[in-house]
Amino acid sequence: MRCLLLVRHLRKGVTVKQFDGIVGGVSGLLITTALLITALASTAMAGTVQYSIIDIITGRQVEGYGPTGLNNYGEVTGYAPGAFIFGPGSGVQYLGSLGGDNSSGAGINNSGQVTGWADTAGNIAQHAFIYTPGSEMTDLGTLGGNWSYGVGINDSGQVAGVATTAGDTTMHTFIYTPGQGMQDLGFSVGGYGVGINDSGQVTGTTAGGDVFLYTPGSGVTYLGSGYGIAINNSGQVTGYNANGAFLYTPGVGMQSLGAPPGGDARSASEKRI
Repeated sequence: MRCLLLVRHLRKGVTVKQFDGIVGGVSGLLITTALLITALASTAMAGTVQYSIIDIITGRQVEGYGPTGLNNYGEVTGYAPGAFIFGPGSGVQYLGSLGGDNSSGAGINNSGQVTGWADTAGNIAQHAFIYTPGSEMTDLGTLGGNWSYGVGINDSGQVAGVATTAGDTTMHTFIYTPGQGMQDLGFSVGGYGVGINDSGQVTGTTAGGDVFLYTPGSGVTYLGSGYGIAINNSGQVTGYNANGAFLYTPGVGMQSLGAPPGGDARSASEKRI
C-alpha cells in the first residue's frame, strides 16, 4: 500500500481543496491505485476537470497503514510509519513522538494542526497529542489512565478522542479545549469513530452501541443504534448501523443511505461530510 494524494487541476492551475468523496475515518484514508486511475479516466473523458496523483511517501513500507486526515489545503497526516504531515510543495515532515519510539497522526485542521497518538518515554503509554506547525507535540494527557488517542480536530484547535480512566479498564470520550484541558464527556465508548465540528459538537459511539451527539451547553443526545463517525458544521452526523450507512440531520432524524454495491456499510459512511 502506498500513500497517495489525488489533486484536482482546473484550467488556471491546481486547486488546493480536496475533491469530493475522499474517504476518511479513523481506520485510515486508504485509497487504492485502481480507484484513483478510474477517477482519472472518468474526468479525462469529461474534458472539464483533470486529476493527478502525488506519491506522498517514497522509500518506506506502509503496508496496512496510510493517510488518515486531509484538510482543505491538501495537507495530509497519517502513519508512514510515524506521524507525518505532508503539504503540497513542502513535502513530508515527520512529527516525532512524546519521548517514545512511535506515533501516528489521525486528524488535521485547516491551520495544519495535527492530532493523534504518540508513545511516551520508555514506551510505557500512548497519549493523545496536538502538533502546531512551528512547535513540538503537546501531550494532552489522559483521563486518569495510561492511554489516550486524539481522533478529530476542529479549526479552533479543539480535539475529540478517547482516553482510559484510572485502572485502564474503561475508555471514555473526551473533548480537549486549548487553555481548558481535557473534559470527560462522561460515558464509555464502543469504538474510535469520534468526529468534531467547528462548534465543538462531538459524535461517536457509546459502549452500548448507540450513536451520540454532544453539544456544548446542551449535553448529549442519543441518535439511535449504530456507530457515529463524522459531523459537519451544520450538525449533520454520518456513520453506519445494521441497515447500512446513515445521515442524521437535526430536526429531520436519521436517514438510511444503504450499503454500496459489493461494499459494506462502514466504507460507505466513512466519507467526510
